[in-house]
Amino acid sequence: MTEITSGSLGSAGEALQVTLPDDLPAVLGEPTRIEQVLLNLIGNARDALRTSHVSDRRINIDAAEAAGKVMVRVSDNAGGIPPDMLDRVFAPFFTTKGKANGTGLGLSIARTAMCAMDGSISVRNGSEGAVFTLTFEHAAAGDGGLPG
Repeated sequence: MTEITSGSLGSAGEALQVTLPDDLPAVLGEPTRIEQVLLNLIGNARDALRTSHVSDRRINIDAAEAAGKVMVRVSDNAGGIPPDMLDRVFAPFFTTKGKANGTGLGLSIARTAMCAMDGSISVRNGSEGAVFTLTFEHAAAGDGGLPG
C-alpha cells in the first residue's frame, strides 16, 4: 500500500504509518475492491490533512482480529469530521470538500464495496481525527480469501 500511495503522499508532509500483525487470518474480499476502499480513505485523509493546521500530518493504518472478524482502521490527525456530518458521510453526493473538490461518491462507493464483500465500514471521531473501520469476515478454508 505504501508503494501505491507514495506519489500522492509526502509532497505536503503527510506520513503514512502501516501496522499490521503478522498473524492476521485471511479475509473474505476482492483485492481490487479492498485497494479501492483503502485508497479512497487515504486520499480523503490526505485532503483533510492538507486543509488542517497540524504540522505533523499523519495517516495510520492498523489492523486487529476481534470477535471472529478482522478490523482495519484508517485514521488521521486532521481534527475529525464535524459531528453533525458524521451520519451523512456515506450518503451519495455528500461531500465536505465542496463541489469543486469532490463528487461525494467515494465513501458511498466504499460502503457498497464493503457490503459486497460481506463486510462493513464505519466512522467515528477519535482524539485526533477521523477513524474509519473496515470489518471483514474470516475466509473459510477454500474460500480463496485475501491474506490478512
